[in-house]
Amino acid sequence: MELFMVTSLVISTILAVYGTVYNKKTKNMPGMVIGGAFTLGLGCIALLAVYDFIFGVDSILPYVPW
Repeated sequence: MELFMVTSLVISTILAVYGTVYNKKTKNMPGMVIGGAFTLGLGCIALLAVYDFIFGVDSILPYVPW
């Protein structure tokens, strides 16, 4: 189940990047700004999900100061 979720996040991120680039190419500035913000947030979440899938978040817990 986790593999499906990570895969869907990665595919969604790729499509979001494609949409942002398309908005930039067609000179749709509001769409590019809103799409870029969405792409940035989705990309960060996807990177965290891929890291969690490969290494696990527990691998960084000894280095977190709290």
